[in-house]
Amino acid sequence: MQIPVERLRQTLALLAPVVPMKHALERSEGTPFPAAQYVMLGEGRAMATNLETAAAVEMEEADPDWSGCLPPHLLGDFLGRVPGATLATLEQDKGLLHVKVDGQEATFDVPGVDDFPPFPQLEAEHEGVMDGDALVVALTALAPYTAKEETRPALTAVCLDLGDMPQAVAADGFRLVWSRLVGMPGKLPGEGQLLFPRTAIKPLAHLWKYGGKQPDFTGAKGISDLVLAKRLMRLGWKGLQLSINFGRVTMVTHLVDGAFPNYKQLVPQQFTTHVTFLAEDLYRALQGMARIAHEGSGIVRLEWADLKLTAGARGENTGDITMAVPATCEGEGHIAFDHRYLLDYARGKQGMVKMSTATPSAPAVFTYHGKANLVLMPMHVQWDTPSPYPPEPPKETAPDPGPISDPVAAYIREAKADAPFSDDDPGTAAEGTISDPPTAQVDTPSDNGHPEATSEKPKVKRARRKAAATA
Repeated sequence: MQIPVERLRQTLALLAPVVPMKHALERSEGTPFPAAQYVMLGEGRAMATNLETAAAVEMEEADPDWSGCLPPHLLGDFLGRVPGATLATLEQDKGLLHVKVDGQEATFDVPGVDDFPPFPQLEAEHEGVMDGDALVVALTALAPYTAKEETRPALTAVCLDLGDMPQAVAADGFRLVWSRLVGMPGKLPGEGQLLFPRTAIKPLAHLWKYGGKQPDFTGAKGISDLVLAKRLMRLGWKGLQLSINFGRVTMVTHLVDGAFPNYKQLVPQQFTTHVTFLAEDLYRALQGMARIAHEGSGIVRLEWADLKLTAGARGENTGDITMAVPATCEGEGHIAFDHRYLLDYARGKQGMVKMSTATPSAPAVFTYHGKANLVLMPMHVQWDTPSPYPPEPPKETAPDPGPISDPVAAYIREAKADAPFSDDDPGTAAEGTISDPPTAQVDTPSDNGHPEATSEKPKVKRARRKAAATA
């Protein structure tokens, strides 16, 4: 079979993020398809898979009757050193792939086509059309906020809410971030959620960047319509499989099995103070104290009042640092965060950010461009200045335990209600609790040589005698 070198070279590079490295397959116990580290060319398309995500690229230049496995990295290196405007001749015979280009030849050991994993076939139960740029940007922006540990699988994915107002949400137990998706026609049909795996986001972004289709110019009437034309992406899903189609690319990935937390209930609604500042100002301040914050358990302290927001960090052996940025404050306050989380949020943002808090121990809500999009858990620290927050309401006391079957304990409770023990009495019980009945204790011998028992409260003695008489 003959195929243009440039098209084959581009296709191998396009599928590269989906092809697993050999050492990655060796770490996967029981991997049944070692041929997954190759690209399969057949039926007029090139296919690759890492056993969780698969991608196929249509190649109309390829012979639909020819099939074979291609070593993407070795063949890509070879094709990168020959003219792209020439034709490559591919021949496969008994586990060997022969490639000839413009007088250059190479032979590679390859598996048979039957050893390559089958490409997943999905008959979608639901379908939706999205603005591909909006979806990829949202997934890429939220990927760093997913959990890295596998203890809660649902948090390792970006959650896509289905319905008329789809949103992308990510959380890792310390941060919760969300972004509204603009769809075409503006919704993802169905109910529930799609848990898009973090590991599939990078391959999708790569395929979309280099293999995405041209914008849809249907109905465009002028230059402004042409500029605003969207590049569309078709999604289809059924069960735990999701298919994405655009241009000549098809991608199929396994969705994460699990239930994502009800994030809407985790967003605070009541606050006592707000502070607004430029994201760039805070980012520069955080960068300037990165080393000292690292020495101080990664803690950065924020304090605000009047027209100033102060960020500070304390290192164990390096010293202290404080940096102030202009801010608009509605009330005074202070709170501490993990330096890395705050730096990640401020990175790349331009314009005003508003932070709203209730107490130093409650989650803070960050608003950017007028839309709240982050909930960040604080870190608990000791403050040198008095708290500007109103005192928290007292905690509810435990309910009365009700009647007690033991008559001695009942009478002791009655006696304590009449005449509570003094604070210096060793038998005193905390208010609202019931201690074991006090017992007589033997003291040192008296002057007459007989030990004397420690005296009890008179009413307790009477209660014991009365309980003994009725028992």
